[in-house]
Amino acid sequence: MRMHDNFITGMRTFFSHIFHHRRKTLREVVIPTLFGVTLGVFFGFLLTIESGDDVIDAMRIIKSEEAESNRNFGLRCVIIIHPQSAKPTNIVQAMRDGFTKECNETLFFTTDEALFKQLNHLHPIVYIDSFSNEFFWNFYQKVMEFSSADPMQWTYIGDEQTYLMVANLRKTLRKFNSRENILLGRITTSKSFLAYLFPLLSFEKVLVQSGIVVSSGALDKLVSCRLFWLPRSTESALYMCGKYEGLEMIDPVDEEGMHMLNDKPPSQLIAKEKSFFSSLVSSNSTCCSDSAITFGQTSVNEMRVIEYGIHFRVFGKAGYSVVDKPSTTSTISTTTTETTISQIDTKMSIVASSSVGHHNYPLPKRVEPVLRGRN
Repeated sequence: MRMHDNFITGMRTFFSHIFHHRRKTLREVVIPTLFGVTLGVFFGFLLTIESGDDVIDAMRIIKSEEAESNRNFGLRCVIIIHPQSAKPTNIVQAMRDGFTKECNETLFFTTDEALFKQLNHLHPIVYIDSFSNEFFWNFYQKVMEFSSADPMQWTYIGDEQTYLMVANLRKTLRKFNSRENILLGRITTSKSFLAYLFPLLSFEKVLVQSGIVVSSGALDKLVSCRLFWLPRSTESALYMCGKYEGLEMIDPVDEEGMHMLNDKPPSQLIAKEKSFFSSLVSSNSTCCSDSAITFGQTSVNEMRVIEYGIHFRVFGKAGYSVVDKPSTTSTISTTTTETTISQIDTKMSIVASSSVGHHNYPLPKRVEPVLRGRN
């Protein structure tokens, strides 16, 4: 009995000693907890930050006076509509009224069956029964596979938020040989916080939101690329397949070193405010290249504004391309417009000059809307 009493007395003394010394105030408990949570959130935020550096080896300066090797070619424009895009009908209408008129053929792709049925009678649109979008390589490769059914010298692939300046693209493509395997895109090296500690964690990618332009041969090689067994990001897969298939991947820049394919709209590229210090650095800064080809992440209103700025004339009216589609060949009257975008007191001014030329382009077969199996 005495041993039992001694044991109980000892346990009481032990626990009273522990609770007496571990009793802390609210401040002593809250401050270390908040510090630990803040530190964890900070390091977690660092892991989500990615920086994109230019791939110097892929950059190529496109000189304005460079010789043009090919003036007569066809251009197919492929537009992928994201399933969660807002007001897709307005987007398609804006593109139909805008730059797609200057393409030899335009195809819209969607995974929204309701949108497919709604727009099927208005414009060639392809429905792919899939849960994926353009950021998944398996879906993107299906789009390329369907687009390559009817060969075309050049194919542009972008999403519904990418605005394409067709005239500037045509001017650039005239300096390349469409028989070569060429891919034009915005190529960057993606680095996270850990990549600075472990350099092998960085990887190259081709930005989807800036759009890509591929020759017929390059398109076929990308379609046949079978490097991945598991789902893969489109941006990294484009670069890896391009390297594996031996494509000449080019990130075009103008003579001032500004990128011609952009994954952001002009409103984000132009400085929001012009401070005294920024005016000391540059008195005539521009948001982007005068020969810009694409602007990504643009809204419908921004597309309308850019379209108005490109085709605005002080004297007379600017005509769109008039495309006649007989059964064999058509004569297409194209308006070649070199677009210049500059910033004056943080306002965008688009100056365009035009010259009209006539070219004969072979027309591909009309692509009928089809259904694909769910992926």
